[in-house]
Amino acid sequence: MRKVVNIRLFQFICYLFICIPFFGQRADSIPSKPRFSPGKLDMLTRYSKASTDLNLIYWTPFIKAGGGIIFRENGNSNYGGFFIRPTQFLPTSHEFIFGANYISNNSKTDFDLQAEFRHKSGFCAGGGYIKSSFFESPAGAPRDNNYFAKASYRNKIKSWKYILTGLWQEFGKKETSGGFSKKQFPGGYAAFYSNTLGFNAGYEGESWRVSVNYVQQEKQGRRIRSAVEALYIDKTTGNNTGPKILWVNGTLKFSGGFLSKDGWLGRSMGATGLEFGNPLSYIVPINDGSSLFPGSPAIWNRALNTWELGGMVDFRLFHLDLPNKAKWGMADLVIYPLQFDKKESVVENIFVGTSFFYNTNLPSNQADITNIIPMIGYRYKYKKLNTCLQGQYNTTTEDISATLGIIYML
Repeated sequence: MRKVVNIRLFQFICYLFICIPFFGQRADSIPSKPRFSPGKLDMLTRYSKASTDLNLIYWTPFIKAGGGIIFRENGNSNYGGFFIRPTQFLPTSHEFIFGANYISNNSKTDFDLQAEFRHKSGFCAGGGYIKSSFFESPAGAPRDNNYFAKASYRNKIKSWKYILTGLWQEFGKKETSGGFSKKQFPGGYAAFYSNTLGFNAGYEGESWRVSVNYVQQEKQGRRIRSAVEALYIDKTTGNNTGPKILWVNGTLKFSGGFLSKDGWLGRSMGATGLEFGNPLSYIVPINDGSSLFPGSPAIWNRALNTWELGGMVDFRLFHLDLPNKAKWGMADLVIYPLQFDKKESVVENIFVGTSFFYNTNLPSNQADITNIIPMIGYRYKYKKLNTCLQGQYNTTTEDISATLGIIYML
């Protein structure tokens, strides 16, 4: 009897999600909505002695989807996923978002499912389901089913927009005895932002997250338009102790994209935020795209490379304080030396730079690791086609690697 009730309840919820977008709506009062443009097709491949990666993205107002494959000495991985807004095809001002993502690595497949309904009044409700090996016990106990649910409100005051979110999550808990159980976590986020400034802070049971974003106002005739963002995540608060993360990105020639408010909201609100402007999978919510990253790089909605952040001068710092007290990080500096001249030319998109990699405070039987990695590259744009070729040399491992990116704007 209980099973029948649960099935009917599920059917009723599905019915509401389908029908609610039409309540109180008139088709002739809803403006036409973009579906397949503007958007992009994005292909990125990296090659080095240790690995080869290929990532593909299809990005439109209706669907954002992608996938890729990673070949490495210690095993191959493949991944993929999508986020869709079917309400782009419906005569409604409401919005419904659904996403699904997976990673397959070393005979394990992790995946997540997310959905959210956003009423035109600003009230929103959603949730998700995660199946991840991250929540397995060391003894190899069966994977737990992990859930989250959320309710939020979105609105604006003059030029400032804000999002207030309440969050509930149920995750696996590793016991001191070695066993495994579940625990529920409340949480919430608050974000306030304008076209120039953005602030965000929140707690989701397993981590604290604080972020700030600044984009200089555009002024005609001014070549420099700076943008900078800082994101701090403290994962030492939960039962599955993780690192403290500091991620800083910036440019002197902002042109939209990664450092925009849409891009920032996706990172600052976390995977449970389900920001369609920059949607993230719960199973791999953040990395800097580096092959040296100490975790899975399998995220199809990739972070732009440092040299793609803008122009003139681009910089990035990705720093981790690991649970074993070790410190891991990568600091990038990229300069377009010919963009400081007001004259435009085909050679102004040549860039040079360097990455400094470090892994310090290692256990006593391990030596600290530091690498200096100089790079050079060129970006070329022709109408809707953007291409980039970058090469770098690791002075410690003597490894040469190359990255090729192709983006076609829709």
